[in-house]
Amino acid sequence: PMLEHEHSYGDWQKDETQHWKECRCGEKTEVGNHTFGDWTITKEPTTTETGSRERTCSICKYTQEETIP
Repeated sequence: PMLEHEHSYGDWQKDETQHWKECRCGEKTEVGNHTFGDWTITKEPTTTETGSRERTCSICKYTQEETIP
């Protein structure tokens, strides 16, 4: 059995859809879906090249990127 301990949650962990903080014992807290801001164009598309845009979660700073045709 797991020994009792005081949870010690580190920095934000994240994947493509959610973020959370995880204790060394594996327990997760503050699990939630990303809260994205507005898209920012990082490269304007042209007639010969695709562009790109990104948006960042205001909680864990995960950045989602997309290609603009």
